[in-house]
Amino acid sequence: MKKHLRIVIPAGNGQVGGVLSRHFHVLGHEVVVLARKPIPAPWRVVSWDGETLGDWTSELENSDVVINLAGRSVNCRYTAENRKAMMDSRTETFSELDDEEIVKIETAIRQAAETFQTAEFNVQVASPSTMFL
Repeated sequence: MKKHLRIVIPAGNGQVGGVLSRHFHVLGHEVVVLARKPIPAPWRVVSWDGETLGDWTSELENSDVVINLAGRSVNCRYTAENRKAMMDSRTETFSELDDEEIVKIETAIRQAAETFQTAEFNVQVASPSTMFL
């Protein structure tokens, strides 16, 4: 029997997030989108501002998978300045999380990876802490 996952997609209410959310929802997974401007959808949409801690952090703690789409648009010239802005915008999204919250998320990521590796998936796990530096 396939495991149904809880997938959280920060900034998932754009074009890419919509495609991913719809795909995973149709497959029967529980999808939670974190959005600055929540809109009605067949999956849960939770309000967040991407900068301050709030109730949305519990969505990360209880997730199997997090697909972070938050950050500056990549639709630009790839100058050194724009590359730095793209990287900073993605790492700053979760910079308000404290060490205890990061450990909880790392644990969830490792558990999900173990589940995938014993199933039909093969996941490479790097140090999740680097996502939050």
